[in-house]
Amino acid sequence: MKKQIHGPSDPSTGKEDQWNGTVQQTVSIVSREPPLVAELVAFDFTVFGAGDYCCPLHIHPYFQLDIVLEGKALLQVEEKVSFVARKGEGLLIPPLLKHGSASRKGFVYGSFKFHLLPRYAPLFGPEPRKVRFNDALLSSLRVPAKLHRAGAPLAGLHAVSVLTQCLIEIQGVEPVTADLPKDLAEFRFHLWPVLERIAQAPYAGWPVRQLAGECHVSHNYFSSLFRRLFRQTPAEYLLQARMREAARELTAGDGATIKAVAAKSGYQTVHSFSRAFKRVFGVSPGNYRDRMH
Repeated sequence: MKKQIHGPSDPSTGKEDQWNGTVQQTVSIVSREPPLVAELVAFDFTVFGAGDYCCPLHIHPYFQLDIVLEGKALLQVEEKVSFVARKGEGLLIPPLLKHGSASRKGFVYGSFKFHLLPRYAPLFGPEPRKVRFNDALLSSLRVPAKLHRAGAPLAGLHAVSVLTQCLIEIQGVEPVTADLPKDLAEFRFHLWPVLERIAQAPYAGWPVRQLAGECHVSHNYFSSLFRRLFRQTPAEYLLQARMREAARELTAGDGATIKAVAAKSGYQTVHSFSRAFKRVFGVSPGNYRDRMH
């Protein structure tokens, strides 16, 4: 029997389509939510051979999702959270937590480094999460690396789509406690969104006194806590953020000159810009661009 039924709504008009035909069931989802991932800093797909491997504890201002695809590895966050991750297991590591890894027998490893859109950060919170993924999702983790090696277009977007699926799976997982000292835990809570803004506008003037005020501490105490977290001064961190953006622009392939990038990054002369660039990367801007190309 044929029956007139209502179809999915047209999101541009709010009206329903109509047609004559057999009864069907349709689920129509319209989403105007912005994407979870604001920026994919890097996706690393690495095969480690047998033998001692150790990545010591380090820290950075973005999220990291580490997943073991084959073999096993010791994953660690701060001094008290560690476990042996096997195939399909891993860690979601929020910004500003020290983390590292080690293995003796070799393993295959996928690692996403990324910034979340700030509105979604509360969904994932400031604590690490142990995660486990099924075989289908593990297989999809290998695809972005294959596309990149083949020079396929949109490989980066594919990596972001896989990461987004992983984050959706993770969202309901209970966090584990990193057990930071109270002063560092509170400082990290306030510093995290500040560093997100620095990452979005690294060329902006960021007086350390202003950053301290946004974290509700004095200038001297801010610098002391910052050095405890990063093992560098706030000024050194800001210089590195500025130079990383300059390096990205120099290698973007749009023909930007060193003089133009120097001016955009706030330097009055190419000489002063080149000196600062070399302090961070160890080579001149010209040599850096040549190596990247």
